[in-house]
Amino acid sequence: MSAFDLAEWTTLVPEVRYGGNAMALPQQLRLLLVLMIFAVSLLPNRRFSWSWFTCAGIALAGVIALLPPFEYFIDPSTGFREDVNYNQLMTLALIALACATLGLSGLLSKLRRIVFPLLSALTVILALITSAEALVYLNRYAPAQMGIGVTVFCLAISLVGLAFLGSESKEGA
Repeated sequence: MSAFDLAEWTTLVPEVRYGGNAMALPQQLRLLLVLMIFAVSLLPNRRFSWSWFTCAGIALAGVIALLPPFEYFIDPSTGFREDVNYNQLMTLALIALACATLGLSGLLSKLRRIVFPLLSALTVILALITSAEALVYLNRYAPAQMGIGVTVFCLAISLVGLAFLGSESKEGA
């Protein structure tokens, strides 16, 4: 399972949804997508280049993935607006959109060399900790184990962070 899948499954666990720190675990798991969107938005070296448009498209796809179901927007009287899960998704989608806008604006271009590796390391650490915590909750109700998805995700983020450092030392991404 990916972190996003784990976030959806953990919203079904009563302790996660209605416990003392309600929905904190799904929020942490979904925050990984927000961090990835921010990292992707930092990649392009020049504004309005092909890489900029590609990264903007990827960031937009990530923001769309974070949006709550279509019914959330259509009819406020259906009860979807009161659902804490959907409100969390909408909030994180707006935060991701703000992060993508900031990254693509070029305002952080001078800090990319510092921010991107730190963002990569934070994403990997958060992925490992929250995935393990999610599995603890899920194993109370059904057998669940960490699959290759989390491992591949962490390796991919690490490799992209290292590749970014290598490309920055030459000419930039």
